[in-house]
Amino acid sequence: MALTLAPNHFLDLPHHVQLGPVLDGVLPDTSTVAAHDFDVDVNTGFMPAEAPLLRIPREVSVDMQAWEDLLSEGLALKMKLGDQLAQYGPEETLKNESWRLKVRSLPVLDPAPLMSNTLLLRRGHHVLVFLMHMYIHSAPIPVELTPHVVPACIAVPLCRVSSELGITPILTYADNVLWNWHLPSGQLHEIPTERRIRSHALFSGTLDEEHFYLTSAKIELRGVAALSVMRSTLDELFIGDATAVRRISAYLNRLSSIIGELTQLLLDVRDGCDPAVFYNQVRPWFRGATSDKRGWVFEGVDAEQAAKVASLSGPSAGQSSLVHALDIFLGVDHERGEGRGAEPTFLTKMEQYMPRHHRAFLQNLRRPRRSLREFVISTHAAYTVHTLNDRAMPDFAVSSMGLAPRASLFQTAGVGESGIKAATELQTAYDSAIDALKRFRDGHIRIATLYIVNQARKAAHAPKPIAPELNQKGELTTDGIKGTGGTSLVPFLKECRDNTVKAMVLPPSPCPSPQ
Repeated sequence: MALTLAPNHFLDLPHHVQLGPVLDGVLPDTSTVAAHDFDVDVNTGFMPAEAPLLRIPREVSVDMQAWEDLLSEGLALKMKLGDQLAQYGPEETLKNESWRLKVRSLPVLDPAPLMSNTLLLRRGHHVLVFLMHMYIHSAPIPVELTPHVVPACIAVPLCRVSSELGITPILTYADNVLWNWHLPSGQLHEIPTERRIRSHALFSGTLDEEHFYLTSAKIELRGVAALSVMRSTLDELFIGDATAVRRISAYLNRLSSIIGELTQLLLDVRDGCDPAVFYNQVRPWFRGATSDKRGWVFEGVDAEQAAKVASLSGPSAGQSSLVHALDIFLGVDHERGEGRGAEPTFLTKMEQYMPRHHRAFLQNLRRPRRSLREFVISTHAAYTVHTLNDRAMPDFAVSSMGLAPRASLFQTAGVGESGIKAATELQTAYDSAIDALKRFRDGHIRIATLYIVNQARKAAHAPKPIAPELNQKGELTTDGIKGTGGTSLVPFLKECRDNTVKAMVLPPSPCPSPQ
Protein backbone atom coordinates (compact mmCIF):
# COMPACT_ATOMS: atom_id res chain seq x y z
CA MET A 1 0.00 0.00 0.00
CA ALA A 2 1.43 3.37 -0.99
CA LEU A 3 2.00 5.79 1.85
CA THR A 4 0.75 9.34 1.58
CA LEU A 5 2.34 12.19 3.46
CA ALA A 6 0.50 14.48 5.81
CA PRO A 7 -0.58 17.86 4.39
CA ASN A 8 2.34 20.31 4.23
CA HIS A 9 4.84 17.54 5.01
CA PHE A 10 8.19 19.31 4.72
CA LEU A 11 9.64 16.87 2.19
CA ASP A 12 6.61 16.69 -0.08
CA LEU A 13 6.09 20.34 -0.92
CA PRO A 14 6.71 21.53 -4.50
CA HIS A 15 10.32 22.45 -5.17
CA HIS A 16 11.37 25.96 -6.08
CA VAL A 17 11.48 26.37 -9.85
CA GLN A 18 15.01 27.41 -10.73
CA LEU A 19 15.85 30.19 -13.13
CA GLY A 20 16.16 29.26 -16.77
CA PRO A 21 17.92 31.18 -19.54
CA VAL A 22 17.27 34.83 -20.25
CA LEU A 23 14.63 35.08 -22.96
CA ASP A 24 14.36 38.36 -24.84
CA GLY A 25 16.03 40.08 -21.91
CA VAL A 26 13.31 38.95 -19.48
CA LEU A 27 13.97 36.72 -16.48
CA PRO A 28 11.16 34.43 -15.25
CA ASP A 29 9.72 35.53 -11.92
CA THR A 30 10.04 32.68 -9.44
CA SER A 31 9.46 34.72 -6.30
CA THR A 32 5.92 33.41 -5.76
CA VAL A 33 6.91 29.75 -5.59
CA ALA A 34 10.12 30.48 -3.69
CA ALA A 35 8.11 31.67 -0.70
CA HIS A 36 6.18 28.40 -0.40
CA ASP A 37 8.83 25.72 -0.15
CA PHE A 38 12.08 24.94 1.62
CA ASP A 39 14.33 24.91 -1.46
CA VAL A 40 15.51 21.37 -0.65
CA ASP A 41 15.89 19.30 -3.81
CA VAL A 42 15.37 15.53 -3.91
CA ASN A 43 18.52 15.16 -6.04
CA THR A 44 20.85 17.78 -4.57
CA GLY A 45 19.52 18.50 -1.08
CA PHE A 46 20.52 21.95 0.15
CA MET A 47 22.65 22.55 -2.94
CA PRO A 48 20.78 24.28 -5.78
CA ALA A 49 19.68 21.82 -8.45
CA GLU A 50 20.96 24.11 -11.20
CA ALA A 51 24.20 26.04 -11.33
CA PRO A 52 24.11 29.50 -9.74
CA LEU A 53 24.44 32.57 -11.92
CA LEU A 54 28.10 33.33 -12.55
CA ARG A 55 27.35 36.94 -13.46
CA ILE A 56 24.46 39.37 -13.22
CA PRO A 57 23.13 39.51 -16.80
CA ARG A 58 23.61 42.80 -18.62
CA GLU A 59 19.92 42.62 -19.53
CA VAL A 60 19.12 42.91 -15.83
CA SER A 61 21.45 45.82 -15.05
CA VAL A 62 24.14 47.55 -17.07
CA ASP A 63 25.33 49.50 -14.02
CA MET A 64 25.93 46.36 -11.95
CA GLN A 65 28.47 45.16 -14.49
CA ALA A 66 30.88 47.43 -12.59
CA TRP A 67 30.44 45.18 -9.53
CA GLU A 68 31.15 42.10 -11.60
CA ASP A 69 34.12 43.67 -13.38
CA LEU A 70 35.74 44.78 -10.13
CA LEU A 71 35.24 41.35 -8.58
CA SER A 72 36.82 39.65 -11.60
CA GLU A 73 39.70 42.13 -11.53
CA GLY A 74 40.28 41.70 -7.80
CA LEU A 75 40.32 37.91 -8.03
CA ALA A 76 42.67 37.99 -11.03
CA LEU A 77 45.09 40.29 -9.17
CA LYS A 78 45.50 37.68 -6.41
CA MET A 79 45.97 40.46 -3.91
CA LYS A 80 47.92 39.85 -0.72
CA LEU A 81 46.27 40.08 2.67
CA GLY A 82 46.67 43.51 4.19
CA ASP A 83 48.29 42.26 7.41
CA GLN A 84 50.91 40.42 5.32
CA LEU A 85 51.85 43.26 2.95
CA ALA A 86 54.97 44.07 4.97
CA GLN A 87 56.45 40.78 3.76
CA TYR A 88 56.33 41.96 0.14
CA GLY A 89 57.54 44.90 -1.90
CA PRO A 90 55.70 48.24 -2.26
CA GLU A 91 54.23 47.14 -5.60
CA GLU A 92 51.86 44.77 -3.77
CA THR A 93 50.62 47.58 -1.52
CA LEU A 94 50.15 49.81 -4.57
CA LYS A 95 48.23 47.06 -6.37
CA ASN A 96 45.89 46.59 -3.41
CA GLU A 97 45.26 50.29 -2.91
CA SER A 98 44.65 50.90 -6.61
CA TRP A 99 41.91 48.27 -6.63
CA ARG A 100 40.43 49.53 -3.34
CA LEU A 101 40.26 53.06 -4.77
CA LYS A 102 38.17 51.75 -7.67
CA VAL A 103 35.79 50.17 -5.17
CA ARG A 104 35.40 53.42 -3.24
CA SER A 105 34.68 55.22 -6.51
CA LEU A 106 31.66 53.06 -7.31
CA PRO A 107 28.26 54.78 -7.22
CA VAL A 108 25.60 53.63 -4.76
CA LEU A 109 23.28 51.51 -6.90
CA ASP A 110 19.65 50.66 -6.28
CA PRO A 111 19.44 46.82 -6.11
CA ALA A 112 15.80 46.87 -7.28
CA PRO A 113 16.62 45.00 -10.55
CA LEU A 114 17.64 41.99 -8.45
CA MET A 115 14.50 41.87 -6.33
CA SER A 116 12.32 39.94 -8.77
CA ASN A 117 14.29 36.72 -8.61
CA THR A 118 15.98 34.60 -5.96
CA LEU A 119 18.93 33.62 -8.15
CA LEU A 120 19.65 37.25 -8.96
CA LEU A 121 19.54 38.11 -5.26
CA ARG A 122 21.94 35.27 -4.46
CA ARG A 123 24.35 36.45 -7.13
CA GLY A 124 24.08 40.02 -5.86
CA HIS A 125 24.81 38.90 -2.31
CA HIS A 126 27.75 36.76 -3.42
CA VAL A 127 29.34 39.56 -5.45
CA LEU A 128 28.88 42.22 -2.78
CA VAL A 129 30.19 40.16 0.14
CA PHE A 130 33.21 39.01 -1.87
CA LEU A 131 33.93 42.64 -2.77
CA MET A 132 33.50 43.64 0.88
CA HIS A 133 35.81 40.96 2.31
CA MET A 134 38.43 41.62 -0.36
CA TYR A 135 38.22 45.36 0.30
CA ILE A 136 38.57 44.99 4.07
CA HIS A 137 41.23 42.30 4.22
CA SER A 138 43.44 43.78 1.48
CA ALA A 139 43.82 47.02 3.46
CA PRO A 140 47.29 47.66 4.92
CA ILE A 141 47.57 47.87 8.71
CA PRO A 142 47.24 51.54 9.74
CA VAL A 143 49.39 53.21 12.38
CA GLU A 144 46.31 53.56 14.58
CA LEU A 145 43.78 50.72 14.58
CA THR A 146 40.77 52.66 13.34
CA PRO A 147 37.65 50.71 12.31
CA HIS A 148 37.32 49.31 8.82
CA VAL A 149 34.80 51.40 6.88
CA VAL A 150 32.72 49.49 4.34
CA PRO A 151 31.88 52.13 1.71
CA ALA A 152 28.24 52.93 1.06
CA CYS A 153 28.51 51.65 -2.52
CA ILE A 154 28.78 48.15 -1.01
CA ALA A 155 27.07 48.49 2.38
CA VAL A 156 23.79 50.04 1.20
CA PRO A 157 22.86 47.58 -1.59
CA LEU A 158 24.24 44.65 0.44
CA CYS A 159 21.94 45.38 3.37
CA ARG A 160 18.93 45.66 1.07
CA VAL A 161 19.74 42.45 -0.81
CA SER A 162 20.40 40.62 2.47
CA SER A 163 17.11 41.80 3.92
CA GLU A 164 15.24 40.56 0.86
CA LEU A 165 17.01 37.19 1.01
CA GLY A 166 16.56 36.90 4.77
CA ILE A 167 20.29 36.33 5.33
CA THR A 168 23.05 38.27 7.08
CA PRO A 169 25.02 40.97 5.18
CA ILE A 170 28.37 39.19 5.36
CA LEU A 171 30.21 36.30 3.71
CA THR A 172 28.43 33.04 4.56
CA TYR A 173 28.77 29.31 3.96
CA ALA A 174 26.15 29.71 1.24
CA ASP A 175 28.29 32.30 -0.59
CA ASN A 176 31.38 30.06 -0.47
CA VAL A 177 29.75 26.69 -1.13
CA LEU A 178 26.07 26.62 -2.09
CA TRP A 179 26.17 29.58 -4.52
CA ASN A 180 29.77 29.34 -5.70
CA TRP A 181 30.03 26.47 -8.17
CA HIS A 182 29.74 25.56 -11.82
CA LEU A 183 29.89 22.50 -14.06
CA PRO A 184 32.65 22.71 -16.70
CA SER A 185 31.03 22.41 -20.14
CA GLY A 186 27.80 21.62 -18.36
CA GLN A 187 24.50 21.18 -20.15
CA LEU A 188 21.47 23.31 -19.35
CA HIS A 189 19.68 22.00 -16.23
CA GLU A 190 22.41 19.41 -15.59
CA ILE A 191 22.35 18.24 -11.97
CA PRO A 192 25.60 18.73 -10.01
CA THR A 193 27.47 15.62 -8.91
CA GLU A 194 30.49 15.07 -6.69
CA ARG A 195 32.69 14.24 -9.68
CA ARG A 196 31.67 17.15 -11.92
CA ILE A 197 31.26 20.14 -9.62
CA ARG A 198 33.91 22.88 -9.49
CA SER A 199 34.18 26.04 -7.41
CA HIS A 200 34.06 29.43 -9.10
CA ALA A 201 35.35 32.41 -7.06
CA LEU A 202 38.51 31.91 -4.97
CA PHE A 203 40.02 34.62 -2.76
CA SER A 204 43.51 33.13 -2.91
CA GLY A 205 43.28 31.61 -6.37
CA THR A 206 44.73 28.37 -4.97
CA LEU A 207 43.59 24.82 -5.64
CA ASP A 208 43.73 24.35 -1.87
CA GLU A 209 40.90 26.85 -1.43
CA GLU A 210 38.84 25.15 -4.13
CA HIS A 211 39.37 21.74 -2.53
CA PHE A 212 38.25 23.18 0.81
CA TYR A 213 34.97 24.43 -0.71
CA LEU A 214 34.43 21.25 -2.73
CA THR A 215 34.81 19.13 0.39
CA SER A 216 31.75 20.85 1.85
CA ALA A 217 29.91 20.69 -1.48
CA LYS A 218 30.49 16.93 -1.72
CA ILE A 219 29.25 16.46 1.85
CA GLU A 220 26.08 18.36 0.94
CA LEU A 221 25.51 16.21 -2.14
CA ARG A 222 26.22 12.94 -0.32
CA GLY A 223 23.88 14.16 2.42
CA VAL A 224 20.94 13.85 0.03
CA ALA A 225 20.83 10.16 0.97
CA ALA A 226 20.53 11.16 4.64
CA LEU A 227 17.58 13.44 3.84
CA SER A 228 15.91 10.54 2.01
CA VAL A 229 16.33 8.30 5.06
CA MET A 230 14.89 11.04 7.25
CA ARG A 231 11.84 11.27 5.03
CA SER A 232 11.24 7.52 5.09
CA THR A 233 11.71 7.38 8.86
CA LEU A 234 9.27 10.21 9.52
CA ASP A 235 6.73 8.46 7.31
CA GLU A 236 7.03 5.35 9.47
CA LEU A 237 6.74 7.41 12.65
CA PHE A 238 3.30 8.53 11.45
CA ILE A 239 2.25 4.87 11.50
CA GLY A 240 4.23 3.68 14.51
CA ASP A 241 3.29 -0.01 14.43
CA ALA A 242 5.50 -3.08 14.83
CA THR A 243 6.38 -3.10 11.13
CA ALA A 244 7.39 0.54 11.40
CA VAL A 245 9.76 -0.32 14.25
CA ARG A 246 11.62 -2.81 12.08
CA ARG A 247 11.73 -0.43 9.13
CA ILE A 248 12.98 2.47 11.24
CA SER A 249 15.75 0.23 12.58
CA ALA A 250 16.82 -0.50 9.01
CA TYR A 251 16.68 3.19 8.07
CA LEU A 252 18.79 4.16 11.08
CA ASN A 253 21.40 1.54 10.20
CA ARG A 254 21.50 3.03 6.71
CA LEU A 255 21.84 6.51 8.21
CA SER A 256 24.84 5.36 10.26
CA SER A 257 26.52 4.22 7.06
CA ILE A 258 25.77 7.51 5.30
CA ILE A 259 27.16 9.58 8.18
CA GLY A 260 30.27 7.40 8.03
CA GLU A 261 30.63 8.37 4.36
CA LEU A 262 30.25 12.05 5.30
CA THR A 263 33.01 11.63 7.87
CA GLN A 264 35.35 10.16 5.27
CA LEU A 265 34.60 13.03 2.87
CA LEU A 266 35.40 15.47 5.68
CA LEU A 267 38.74 13.78 6.37
CA ASP A 268 39.52 13.73 2.64
CA VAL A 269 40.00 17.51 2.76
CA ARG A 270 43.60 16.60 3.63
CA ASP A 271 44.12 15.19 0.13
CA GLY A 272 44.06 18.55 -1.62
CA CYS A 273 44.19 21.36 0.92
CA ASP A 274 47.49 22.07 2.64
CA PRO A 275 46.97 23.19 6.27
CA ALA A 276 49.56 25.98 6.03
CA VAL A 277 48.07 27.35 2.80
CA PHE A 278 44.59 27.27 4.29
CA TYR A 279 45.57 28.97 7.54
CA ASN A 280 47.79 31.67 6.03
CA GLN A 281 46.31 32.34 2.58
CA VAL A 282 42.64 31.29 2.65
CA ARG A 283 41.14 31.50 6.13
CA PRO A 284 42.05 35.16 6.83
CA TRP A 285 39.76 36.31 3.99
CA PHE A 286 36.81 34.77 5.88
CA ARG A 287 37.18 36.84 9.05
CA GLY A 288 34.09 38.78 10.03
CA ALA A 289 33.60 41.71 12.38
CA THR A 290 33.68 39.50 15.49
CA SER A 291 37.20 38.30 14.58
CA ASP A 292 38.60 41.73 13.71
CA LYS A 293 40.20 43.85 16.43
CA ARG A 294 39.60 46.99 14.37
CA GLY A 295 35.86 46.51 14.08
CA TRP A 296 33.69 47.27 11.05
CA VAL A 297 31.50 50.25 10.19
CA PHE A 298 28.89 50.19 7.41
CA GLU A 299 28.72 53.58 5.73
CA GLY A 300 25.35 55.01 4.70
CA VAL A 301 23.05 52.51 6.46
CA ASP A 302 20.48 53.31 9.14
CA ALA A 303 21.24 53.09 12.85
CA GLU A 304 19.50 49.74 13.33
CA GLN A 305 21.55 48.06 10.62
CA ALA A 306 24.75 49.75 11.76
CA ALA A 307 24.28 48.44 15.31
CA LYS A 308 24.23 44.83 14.08
CA VAL A 309 27.54 45.01 12.22
CA ALA A 310 29.74 44.34 15.26
CA SER A 311 28.09 40.93 15.83
CA LEU A 312 28.62 39.63 12.28
CA SER A 313 30.91 36.60 12.06
CA GLY A 314 32.42 34.90 9.03
CA PRO A 315 31.44 31.67 7.27
CA SER A 316 31.50 28.51 9.36
CA ALA A 317 30.72 24.81 9.03
CA GLY A 318 28.11 25.58 11.69
CA GLN A 319 26.11 27.26 8.93
CA SER A 320 25.55 23.96 7.08
CA SER A 321 21.85 23.14 7.23
CA LEU A 322 22.62 19.45 6.69
CA VAL A 323 24.46 19.02 10.00
CA HIS A 324 21.73 20.95 11.83
CA ALA A 325 19.11 18.69 10.23
CA LEU A 326 20.91 15.57 11.45
CA ASP A 327 21.04 16.98 14.98
CA ILE A 328 17.35 17.89 15.01
CA PHE A 329 16.23 14.62 13.45
CA LEU A 330 18.23 12.50 15.91
CA GLY A 331 17.27 14.63 18.90
CA VAL A 332 20.72 15.99 19.77
CA ASP A 333 20.22 18.92 22.15
CA HIS A 334 22.83 21.68 22.06
CA GLU A 335 20.99 24.00 24.46
CA ARG A 336 23.00 24.80 27.57
CA GLY A 337 21.54 23.89 30.95
CA GLU A 338 18.30 25.73 31.59
CA GLY A 339 19.04 28.42 29.03
CA ARG A 340 16.17 27.52 26.70
CA GLY A 341 14.39 30.64 25.61
CA ALA A 342 17.18 32.88 26.91
CA GLU A 343 20.42 33.69 25.11
CA PRO A 344 20.52 31.64 21.88
CA THR A 345 23.39 29.19 21.49
CA PHE A 346 26.04 29.58 18.81
CA LEU A 347 24.40 26.97 16.57
CA THR A 348 21.05 28.75 16.89
CA LYS A 349 22.72 32.01 15.90
CA MET A 350 24.27 30.30 12.88
CA GLU A 351 20.81 29.66 11.45
CA GLN A 352 20.56 33.39 10.73
CA TYR A 353 23.45 32.93 8.27
CA MET A 354 21.57 30.25 6.33
CA PRO A 355 19.29 30.83 3.34
CA ARG A 356 15.84 31.71 4.61
CA HIS A 357 14.07 28.64 3.19
CA HIS A 358 16.63 26.29 4.72
CA ARG A 359 16.10 27.96 8.07
CA ALA A 360 12.37 27.35 7.66
CA PHE A 361 13.10 23.70 6.84
CA LEU A 362 14.90 23.30 10.17
CA GLN A 363 12.16 25.08 12.08
CA ASN A 364 9.60 22.75 10.54
CA LEU A 365 11.73 19.70 11.28
CA ARG A 366 11.63 20.63 14.96
CA ARG A 367 7.85 20.21 14.97
CA PRO A 368 7.15 16.59 13.99
CA ARG A 369 4.07 14.78 15.24
CA ARG A 370 6.38 12.46 17.14
CA SER A 371 10.04 12.80 18.05
CA LEU A 372 12.22 9.95 16.81
CA ARG A 373 14.19 9.86 20.04
CA GLU A 374 11.04 9.79 22.17
CA PHE A 375 9.66 6.99 20.01
CA VAL A 376 12.83 4.94 20.49
CA ILE A 377 12.83 5.52 24.25
CA SER A 378 9.15 4.72 24.74
CA THR A 379 9.33 1.62 22.54
CA HIS A 380 12.41 0.32 24.31
CA ALA A 381 11.01 1.09 27.77
CA ALA A 382 7.61 -0.43 27.08
CA TYR A 383 8.93 -3.67 25.60
CA THR A 384 11.78 -4.23 28.03
CA VAL A 385 10.39 -2.83 31.28
CA HIS A 386 6.70 -3.67 31.13
CA THR A 387 4.95 -6.95 30.42
CA LEU A 388 1.55 -5.44 29.77
CA ASN A 389 -0.82 -5.97 26.91
CA ASP A 390 -2.17 -3.06 24.90
CA ARG A 391 -5.25 -2.53 27.07
CA ALA A 392 -3.17 -2.19 30.23
CA MET A 393 -0.46 -0.06 28.65
CA PRO A 394 -0.02 3.25 30.52
CA ASP A 395 0.00 6.57 28.68
CA PHE A 396 3.62 7.05 29.69
CA ALA A 397 6.28 4.39 30.04
CA VAL A 398 9.00 4.83 32.63
CA SER A 399 12.62 4.19 31.73
CA SER A 400 16.02 5.26 32.99
CA MET A 401 15.65 8.27 30.68
CA GLY A 402 12.48 9.44 32.45
CA LEU A 403 8.91 9.62 31.17
CA ALA A 404 8.42 8.86 27.49
CA PRO A 405 5.20 9.10 25.43
CA ARG A 406 3.33 5.91 24.74
CA ALA A 407 4.31 4.21 21.48
CA SER A 408 1.33 3.59 19.20
CA LEU A 409 2.78 0.27 18.05
CA PHE A 410 0.97 -1.32 21.01
CA GLN A 411 -2.26 -0.75 19.17
CA THR A 412 -1.29 -3.49 16.72
CA ALA A 413 1.38 -5.62 18.41
CA GLY A 414 1.47 -7.48 21.70
CA VAL A 415 4.44 -7.57 24.01
CA GLY A 416 6.52 -10.67 23.53
CA GLU A 417 9.94 -12.03 22.78
CA SER A 418 9.86 -10.80 19.17
CA GLY A 419 8.78 -7.37 20.39
CA ILE A 420 11.64 -7.18 22.86
CA LYS A 421 14.05 -8.13 20.08
CA ALA A 422 12.62 -5.47 17.75
CA ALA A 423 12.75 -2.79 20.45
CA THR A 424 16.33 -3.69 21.31
CA GLU A 425 17.34 -3.57 17.64
CA LEU A 426 15.65 -0.16 17.31
CA GLN A 427 17.53 1.23 20.30
CA THR A 428 20.80 -0.23 19.03
CA ALA A 429 20.26 1.22 15.55
CA TYR A 430 19.43 4.63 17.01
CA ASP A 431 22.49 4.65 19.27
CA SER A 432 24.62 3.55 16.31
CA ALA A 433 23.41 6.55 14.30
CA ILE A 434 24.23 8.82 17.23
CA ASP A 435 27.66 7.21 17.51
CA ALA A 436 28.24 7.79 13.79
CA LEU A 437 27.41 11.47 14.27
CA LYS A 438 29.76 11.55 17.26
CA ARG A 439 32.54 10.11 15.06
CA PHE A 440 31.77 12.78 12.45
CA ARG A 441 32.40 15.37 15.14
CA ASP A 442 35.57 13.55 16.19
CA GLY A 443 36.69 13.97 12.59
CA HIS A 444 35.82 17.66 12.68
CA ILE A 445 37.97 18.10 15.79
CA ARG A 446 40.86 16.33 14.06
CA ILE A 447 40.58 18.61 11.02
CA ALA A 448 40.24 21.75 13.16
CA THR A 449 43.32 20.72 15.14
CA LEU A 450 45.36 20.09 11.99
CA TYR A 451 44.25 23.16 10.04
CA ILE A 452 43.82 25.76 12.77
CA VAL A 453 45.19 24.80 16.19
CA ASN A 454 48.52 23.41 14.97
CA GLN A 455 48.94 26.23 12.46
CA ALA A 456 48.19 28.85 15.12
CA ARG A 457 50.91 27.35 17.29
CA LYS A 458 53.39 27.53 14.42
CA ALA A 459 52.44 31.14 13.71
CA ALA A 460 52.81 32.03 17.39
CA HIS A 461 56.39 30.74 17.39
CA ALA A 462 57.37 32.46 14.16
CA PRO A 463 60.07 35.20 14.34
CA LYS A 464 57.33 37.81 13.89
CA PRO A 465 54.17 36.24 15.36
CA ILE A 466 51.07 37.13 13.36
CA ALA A 467 48.64 34.70 14.96
CA PRO A 468 45.42 36.60 15.75
CA GLU A 469 44.80 34.06 18.54
CA LEU A 470 47.56 35.50 20.74
CA ASN A 471 46.29 37.14 23.92
CA GLN A 472 47.47 40.49 25.28
CA LYS A 473 50.48 38.79 26.86
CA GLY A 474 51.51 37.30 23.54
CA GLU A 475 50.45 33.83 24.70
CA LEU A 476 48.52 31.21 22.76
CA THR A 477 45.74 29.41 24.64
CA THR A 478 43.33 26.77 23.38
CA ASP A 479 40.38 28.93 24.41
CA GLY A 480 41.88 31.84 22.49
CA ILE A 481 41.88 30.03 19.15
CA LYS A 482 38.70 31.14 17.43
CA GLY A 483 36.73 29.54 14.65
CA THR A 484 35.63 31.67 11.70
CA GLY A 485 32.25 31.85 13.41
CA GLY A 486 33.86 33.61 16.39
CA THR A 487 33.66 30.80 18.98
CA SER A 488 36.47 29.32 21.05
CA LEU A 489 37.04 26.58 18.53
CA VAL A 490 38.23 23.50 20.43
CA PRO A 491 35.95 23.85 23.50
CA PHE A 492 32.96 24.44 21.22
CA LEU A 493 33.62 21.39 19.05
CA LYS A 494 34.16 19.19 22.09
CA GLU A 495 30.94 20.45 23.63
CA CYS A 496 29.04 19.58 20.43
CA ARG A 497 30.54 16.09 20.49
CA ASP A 498 29.66 15.62 24.17
CA ASN A 499 26.09 16.77 23.54
CA THR A 500 25.86 14.20 20.76
CA VAL A 501 26.89 11.36 23.07
CA LYS A 502 24.29 12.49 25.63
CA ALA A 503 21.54 11.78 23.09
CA MET A 504 22.20 8.02 23.22
CA VAL A 505 19.51 5.94 24.90
CA LEU A 506 22.15 3.63 26.39
CA PRO A 507 25.46 5.50 26.21
CA PRO A 508 28.62 3.41 26.56
CA SER A 509 29.93 3.03 30.08
CA PRO A 510 33.00 5.16 30.76
CA CYS A 511 36.26 3.30 31.11
CA PRO A 512 37.19 2.84 34.78
CA SER A 513 39.88 5.24 35.87
CA PRO A 514 43.19 3.64 36.86
CA GLN A 515 43.66 3.23 40.58
